[in-house]
Amino acid sequence: MESGDSFVKYIHNGNANPTTEVQLSEADHLKAQFLSGLQHLQFQKLHLMAYVSDFQGFGDLLTDPQVMTSPYVLSSFHVHNG
Repeated sequence: MESGDSFVKYIHNGNANPTTEVQLSEADHLKAQFLSGLQHLQFQKLHLMAYVSDFQGFGDLLTDPQVMTSPYVLSSFHVHNG
Protein backbone atom coordinates (compact mmCIF):
# COMPACT_ATOMS: atom_id res chain seq x y z
CA MET A 1 0.00 0.00 0.00
CA GLU A 2 1.34 3.38 -0.99
CA SER A 3 1.34 6.08 1.68
CA GLY A 4 -1.06 8.25 -0.39
CA ASP A 5 -3.60 5.49 -1.06
CA SER A 6 -7.03 6.02 0.45
CA PHE A 7 -9.78 3.53 1.24
CA VAL A 8 -12.17 2.91 -1.67
CA LYS A 9 -15.48 1.03 -1.57
CA TYR A 10 -15.86 -0.36 -5.09
CA ILE A 11 -18.98 -2.55 -4.67
CA HIS A 12 -21.36 -2.85 -1.71
CA ASN A 13 -23.11 -6.00 -0.47
CA GLY A 14 -26.56 -4.96 -1.62
CA ASN A 15 -25.78 -4.13 -5.24
CA ALA A 16 -23.64 -5.81 -7.90
CA ASN A 17 -22.96 -2.51 -9.63
CA PRO A 18 -20.03 -0.21 -8.91
CA THR A 19 -20.77 2.17 -6.04
CA THR A 20 -22.51 5.44 -6.86
CA GLU A 21 -22.53 6.84 -3.32
CA VAL A 22 -19.23 8.62 -3.84
CA GLN A 23 -17.53 9.99 -6.93
CA LEU A 24 -14.76 7.54 -7.89
CA SER A 25 -11.68 8.63 -9.79
CA GLU A 26 -11.50 7.37 -13.37
CA ALA A 27 -8.97 4.69 -12.35
CA ASP A 28 -11.09 3.56 -9.39
CA HIS A 29 -14.22 3.49 -11.56
CA LEU A 30 -12.42 1.21 -14.04
CA LYS A 31 -11.40 -1.06 -11.13
CA ALA A 32 -15.00 -1.11 -9.90
CA GLN A 33 -16.28 -2.05 -13.37
CA PHE A 34 -13.69 -4.84 -13.61
CA LEU A 35 -14.63 -6.16 -10.15
CA SER A 36 -18.31 -6.07 -11.07
CA GLY A 37 -17.61 -8.23 -14.12
CA LEU A 38 -15.36 -10.51 -12.08
CA GLN A 39 -18.14 -10.90 -9.51
CA HIS A 40 -20.50 -12.15 -12.23
CA LEU A 41 -17.87 -14.49 -13.70
CA GLN A 42 -17.08 -16.00 -10.27
CA PHE A 43 -20.78 -16.61 -9.60
CA GLN A 44 -21.18 -18.37 -12.95
CA LYS A 45 -17.97 -20.42 -12.63
CA LEU A 46 -18.99 -21.51 -9.12
CA HIS A 47 -22.27 -22.81 -10.59
CA LEU A 48 -24.33 -20.20 -8.69
CA MET A 49 -23.18 -21.75 -5.38
CA ALA A 50 -21.27 -18.76 -3.98
CA TYR A 51 -21.27 -15.00 -4.51
CA VAL A 52 -18.33 -12.74 -3.69
CA SER A 53 -19.19 -9.11 -2.95
CA ASP A 54 -18.28 -6.05 -0.90
CA PHE A 55 -15.10 -5.24 -2.81
CA GLN A 56 -13.11 -2.52 -1.06
CA GLY A 57 -9.52 -1.69 -0.32
CA PHE A 58 -6.48 0.55 -0.61
CA GLY A 59 -4.64 0.93 -3.93
CA ASP A 60 -4.13 -2.55 -5.38
CA LEU A 61 -5.01 -4.35 -2.11
CA LEU A 62 -8.57 -5.66 -1.69
CA THR A 63 -9.69 -6.20 1.89
CA ASP A 64 -12.55 -8.00 3.64
CA PRO A 65 -14.75 -9.25 0.79
CA GLN A 66 -17.99 -11.04 1.65
CA VAL A 67 -18.55 -14.60 0.42
CA MET A 68 -22.24 -15.45 0.39
CA THR A 69 -23.70 -18.89 -0.12
CA SER A 70 -26.69 -20.99 0.89
CA PRO A 71 -26.98 -23.68 3.59
CA TYR A 72 -27.34 -26.26 0.81
CA VAL A 73 -23.76 -25.65 -0.31
CA LEU A 74 -22.35 -26.87 3.00
CA SER A 75 -24.45 -30.04 2.96
CA SER A 76 -23.47 -30.65 -0.68
CA PHE A 77 -19.79 -30.20 0.23
CA HIS A 78 -20.05 -32.85 2.97
CA VAL A 79 -21.78 -35.32 0.63
CA HIS A 80 -19.16 -34.97 -2.10
CA ASN A 81 -16.11 -34.78 0.15
CA GLY A 82 -17.18 -36.84 3.15
